[in-house]
Amino acid sequence: MNRLTPLRAANVLVNRLMLGVALLAFTGLASAGVVNLTSSASSVAVGDLFTLRIKIDGLTAAVGDSLSGFDLKFSFDSTAAAYQGASFVDAASATNQLMLPEASAFPFQGDVSPIGMSTLNGFALSGNSDAVLDAEQADEFVFLSLTFKALAETAAARFGIDVSDPDLLFTDAAGGLFQVSFGTPALAVQIVQGGGGQVLPEPPMLALTGLALLLTTCGRRRRLAGALSGLALSLTGLVTPAHAQTAPVVTASAGVAVEGRVVEVRGQRLKLRNAAGVETWYTVTAPISAGLLNKLARGQARPVGDSMLLDGPRFD
Repeated sequence: MNRLTPLRAANVLVNRLMLGVALLAFTGLASAGVVNLTSSASSVAVGDLFTLRIKIDGLTAAVGDSLSGFDLKFSFDSTAAAYQGASFVDAASATNQLMLPEASAFPFQGDVSPIGMSTLNGFALSGNSDAVLDAEQADEFVFLSLTFKALAETAAARFGIDVSDPDLLFTDAAGGLFQVSFGTPALAVQIVQGGGGQVLPEPPMLALTGLALLLTTCGRRRRLAGALSGLALSLTGLVTPAHAQTAPVVTASAGVAVEGRVVEVRGQRLKLRNAAGVETWYTVTAPISAGLLNKLARGQARPVGDSMLLDGPRFD
């Protein structure tokens, strides 16, 4: 039988420990933030409103380690709950952390749209520069809150981020891919009989799992001064569906066909010049670079916020 000598055994152990440390370090570098889903209540009554919040934490002082945008799909049990509306405001700071004060910033872009009866598509993009996001964005914050109305009694209505979505995207302060890990991407809410259409209060965030987050950071960034200023900014971070009681069926977003030459690139925004010489800024959800300059871009554009979102652009 081939046995390890004490020296060889010690070497194997050291090598394994070194490999483990290397993998841990690599994982730490790849996962810049941790995303969790929490609920305002673990149990609600039929007719009540409740809010699910998607939060990121574990951000560091590293350059570019800030969230500038996201594109995700969120699934829910449409037989038990109806989507009511969304907010991009972090309640702890009364501020949309993707829309920080900056004189030269682009307008914030954000949208939540139903896709079918049980899926929502959430999209947001900061107009802030990377320097402002790195300096001013909070270490941890809620970047999307979704409000639902309880419709029917159930022991466990399921809600969650679709982590298998091939189009799932988070971007960093510079507009590049932002690697995140998921702590609690999904949860269940109990719905019982006896509701009176009451609106639940907004208690501190309640993690529905018993796991405590191990990543905690000190406040590395300056907090925004003035609650009134933050509240004023928060008003533009609210989204309400056209029909509050039922989520309308929405197919893939339709838009207007556009074609133009790329004449300028800033973060995740392109300026296109069409055949008539008209120049227009468009927002895209995928990371882009200056290498697209002078290329011909084609795609479907639709209005989002104060700008136009260019869906699925193709470049020649």
